[in-house]
Amino acid sequence: MARKTIKGRCPLCQLDDQDIIDSHIISDFFFDPLKAKEGRFYVMSTDPSKGVRPIQKGITEHLLCKQCDGVVLSRYEKHMKEFLFSGTPNFVKDDGQVLYIKGHNYKMLKNGLLSLLWRMSLSSHPFFHEVKLGEYYENRLRDILLNDLEVQPEEFAITCGAAFLDGKFFSDFILQPDFVDSLNGRMYRCLISGIIFTFLVGHSTIDPELKSVILTPDNCLILKADVRKQIPYLNDTLKDRKKRGHAVLFSFLNE
Repeated sequence: MARKTIKGRCPLCQLDDQDIIDSHIISDFFFDPLKAKEGRFYVMSTDPSKGVRPIQKGITEHLLCKQCDGVVLSRYEKHMKEFLFSGTPNFVKDDGQVLYIKGHNYKMLKNGLLSLLWRMSLSSHPFFHEVKLGEYYENRLRDILLNDLEVQPEEFAITCGAAFLDGKFFSDFILQPDFVDSLNGRMYRCLISGIIFTFLVGHSTIDPELKSVILTPDNCLILKADVRKQIPYLNDTLKDRKKRGHAVLFSFLNE
């Protein structure tokens, strides 16, 4: 079935009177682990009265034109999908705390992840209400994505982690993004398919310890995070997901 379109201005190419399609804010393939067993997943809210409701697709809205969604950004999404979900990564070493991986294309992987951050910031959906980069950083990301630029690792520095609870990796879990302010700058955090991505925005200098684990052309490290010890706010949520036994997209909003 063809995706419905509306006429409007595309925020990436900035052309007017374009066919704006119903675009995924988080790339659709990230939802595959959630839908693997049942063909659907579940939305939980912080309001207990809302209960749990099943849905079959991720969050979408009319955002980009066909060319920008299907060609410009899809070139990055293809590599992200292959590298993260199709067996492409080569695990070099697992020292118990960090997974050392090779086989990534730095520009394609980083720009793909930055495209998620950019779309989250542009989105009007309440799930992404805490991701607000501001005009300067949105325009900088637009320039990077539209012109296929490769940026230095320290610009929009990215780290990757994996959420473990009682030794189990939770791949079928997505959590609403948020941010924290630190000495390194504002850090946006989002857990997608069990992978915790952090994006550092507006930094002047990066702490050497943090710098050692960011995504670079030579290194793609996945930090193994013990949710119980290192990410307390996820602990109860993941335990509830474990008890229910189905994939979850968790929202802090009273939806």
